[in-house]
Amino acid sequence: MRALFSLTALVGAFLLFLVEPMFARMVLPLLGGTPAVWNTCLVFYQLALLAGYLYAHVAGARPARQQVLLQIVLMVAAFVALPITVHGGAPPASANPIGWVLALLVVSLGLPFVVLATTGPLLQRWYASLGPDAARTVYSLFAASNVGSFVGLFSYPFVVEPLLRVRDQSFAWTAGYAVYVLLMFACGAAVWRTNPTAMHDRPAPEPVTPAPARRTTKQAVPVAAEDADEADLWTMRLRWLGLAAIPSTLLMSVTTFISTDVASMPLLWVVPLALYLLTFVLAFAERRLVSMRVIGWLFPAAVVLTVALVMAPPEFPFTLIALHLTCFFVIALACHTVLADSRPSAAALTEFYLWLSAGGAVGGLFNALVAPLVFVNPFEYPLAALSACLLLPNALGIGSTVRSRAREVLSFALAAVPVLLLFVLVPMVQQYDKQLPDSPFVRFVIIFGPPCLFAFALQRRPLRMGIALATLVVAGTFVRFDNRVPIHLERSFFGLHRVMFTGQERVLLSGTTNHGAQSIRPEFKCEPLTYYSREGPIGQLMEQVQTEGTKKRFGVIGLGTASMAAYARPGEEWTYFEINPVIERIARDPEYFTYLRDCGPQSRVVIGDARLKLVEQPDAAFDVMVLDAFSSDAIPVHLITREALELYLRKLAPGGIIAVHISNRYLDLAPMLGSTARAEGLASVVQTNVPAEYARKVSLEISPSRWVLLARSGTDLAPLVQTGLWSTLDDVQGPVWTDDYSNVLGVFRR
Repeated sequence: MRALFSLTALVGAFLLFLVEPMFARMVLPLLGGTPAVWNTCLVFYQLALLAGYLYAHVAGARPARQQVLLQIVLMVAAFVALPITVHGGAPPASANPIGWVLALLVVSLGLPFVVLATTGPLLQRWYASLGPDAARTVYSLFAASNVGSFVGLFSYPFVVEPLLRVRDQSFAWTAGYAVYVLLMFACGAAVWRTNPTAMHDRPAPEPVTPAPARRTTKQAVPVAAEDADEADLWTMRLRWLGLAAIPSTLLMSVTTFISTDVASMPLLWVVPLALYLLTFVLAFAERRLVSMRVIGWLFPAAVVLTVALVMAPPEFPFTLIALHLTCFFVIALACHTVLADSRPSAAALTEFYLWLSAGGAVGGLFNALVAPLVFVNPFEYPLAALSACLLLPNALGIGSTVRSRAREVLSFALAAVPVLLLFVLVPMVQQYDKQLPDSPFVRFVIIFGPPCLFAFALQRRPLRMGIALATLVVAGTFVRFDNRVPIHLERSFFGLHRVMFTGQERVLLSGTTNHGAQSIRPEFKCEPLTYYSREGPIGQLMEQVQTEGTKKRFGVIGLGTASMAAYARPGEEWTYFEINPVIERIARDPEYFTYLRDCGPQSRVVIGDARLKLVEQPDAAFDVMVLDAFSSDAIPVHLITREALELYLRKLAPGGIIAVHISNRYLDLAPMLGSTARAEGLASVVQTNVPAEYARKVSLEISPSRWVLLARSGTDLAPLVQTGLWSTLDDVQGPVWTDDYSNVLGVFRR
């Protein structure tokens, strides 16, 4: 029986966590590939998990045979929604389509997901009802389900996505669901045969709680749910809620951080979620694998490092992502270990799981829905880490009693020292700025190193440490490490948008990625900067096209600051396609950028996903198409697939050229584009440009860039190739991406 129930729990969790990145991958193209798609999906998954656990808790109070019959009806009914596909129309042209995404998930995936979500608590309740021996080992099924979760998560980016098309993935998942239903039938038959009474009619077994680690300070020992009075029960329930919510919101914050700086893709969703699950495995293991003493040492360091990383300059290296993940892992492990130490006996396990899932949903809703409305800066990330200081002091054994009021006042006064240190260190750095290395990292360490170390010294007073770090976060928003001053900050579903002023230019940043800049000097108001300079690849193309004088219709996918408008001439038609209304508003605001007003007043901006809006355009509508859309630091995958190229070719006039901007810190997209272009019979060339000399000459912000040009015939590109600046992609080997198949992992730079 234990093997059967464990296998069923494993298969159910495998399918549950396999479908999470799979369906998010299906939805991603509809919203421009933004990282917020995954966070919104996570909110739905947490709410659906809560619904499944609530059902298991309510149904668990009924006679066992009724539970089995109800579960059979639900499992069979879920086949109506299979195989899984996206049901729904086009997303709204809105800056916040979260409601549309959630409705899409409910319609397309709701019932199968809720059915699978019931598996863990329901199976454990069924298994515990088979006898006292089973009740004592019931949490072993939780370990089996976590193994299934890990396998399901890592299978998608490393096995399923590289090998199967999206349609084949859906059919394979449906076959797996059928196997799961058969296993649940077998478990239900075992429960039916034994015909046990409802669990609440049985004597409650002893709590299955690991012995707490040896400690040197006084630590509160959790009380079993069945031994507590009503007040203690509600205190315990709220504690469960909070301890589950903190890791949940941290999970979303870390995932957003990674996806924003690299690319929104299943691999980068899976790693934080896998670490999140690993903390459950370690915390709920029958034998304690990480002692409470070790966690007590690591937890303060993880909180301080998290705050420091949030305040750090955005130009820090990619390798610091590992440090973000490590800190997240330690804090989540601390919370889940305390949860595990307070878990009740098998008789109350469905209520425990219900509160645990409710905490996860609360954390997800706060991060995805509340925080973007409340905070302009992403303060929810450090706030979640600091909240753990309020819940964990006694449980981690790092608190102590303050015996006198005077000592307590002094202890709280020490929390103000880190901010006071800033008032000393910031002027000092400004005074000796020219003697310091030209590195934001050096300035950051000098300014924030001592305050963070002092906050860490308060680790035996976690509440004081949390207060010190919280004030440090607020004060840190006013500290600059370079010459960029924020003049506008705004959050939307598509990310954090900042307009920075350098003294010479205004720069638009989405996350940490530069999306264009404009000089404030009147003589340079129509001078394209950053990746769009006249000496760069796109400038060479525009000079050639406008010299010929035969191409007058331009389509640009991605607006940014509208830098391309600097090339607009009278008599030309320019159409921009932009998915985010916030970006259009910023580009049209003369307080920030004036390319549209001063250089291309005849330009038209179409709001919505480019592929969906291009379908509405007449065929052969453009002579030149510029693909310059970026989500995170990369082009959204659905805009560079074979089907996307087919659409662009229908909208491209004979002799037309497609320019694709592929500048990227982490992905090498040129081989993939070359192979995909060859599959469509197109000629392709690439240029990587580092305009150091030109940037010095004009004293403006000119960035290195990489562009690919596509055309139906090599003769259309011949004048540019003859300059010797472009290289052909005809012999470069790479994957061919389609709407059904893409493998971002395969194009990571070595």
